[in-house]
Amino acid sequence: MATSIDPNGNIVALVFALVLGFERGARRSLASFRRAYCSSTGVALAPSAFHGRFTPEFSELMKQLTTHAFEHMKEGTSRLQRTLAAFAKVFIADGSLVRLHPNLPQDYPSVWTNQTKAGAKLHVTIDGASRTPEILRIVPGSKHDVTLLDVGPWCKNALLIFDLAYYQAKLFRQILDHGGTFLCRV
Repeated sequence: MATSIDPNGNIVALVFALVLGFERGARRSLASFRRAYCSSTGVALAPSAFHGRFTPEFSELMKQLTTHAFEHMKEGTSRLQRTLAAFAKVFIADGSLVRLHPNLPQDYPSVWTNQTKAGAKLHVTIDGASRTPEILRIVPGSKHDVTLLDVGPWCKNALLIFDLAYYQAKLFRQILDHGGTFLCRV
């Protein structure tokens, strides 16, 4: 099976390059993954040869590996998991701003109109135990993070972890009123 996914048999290096091989900085690219693959295997590859390794079989293998990893994480008892066991649920909330084409400011106004005319905010609340998204929203970039965290009965017996973008007494009170706890960086 390895030969149908990677003709040179370097399937382990290919998986490692995709999972661990990235350069510093915010931008990731196929070129940086190709460089990581080439350095880990010692094989020089043209971009087209590297891109040819992304087959339906490889996609299926990555899906199986991801599923196995998530199932294995649930079995483990790390120190962090033992520490957080006092809470029935742990959620982590955060948002990221994505720049969009400048012709989209009517639908997706940006928060920084002098730098970017259009932007979208990707807001996610992740289940800390399973490390999977529970709530995912895409909204105009001008929306403030604190308005995107809808507190409700799901907060009962839960610990919510978030950064300063959510620092608001009204939000803290809502979490406490629903029987939850929060941790916010100051």
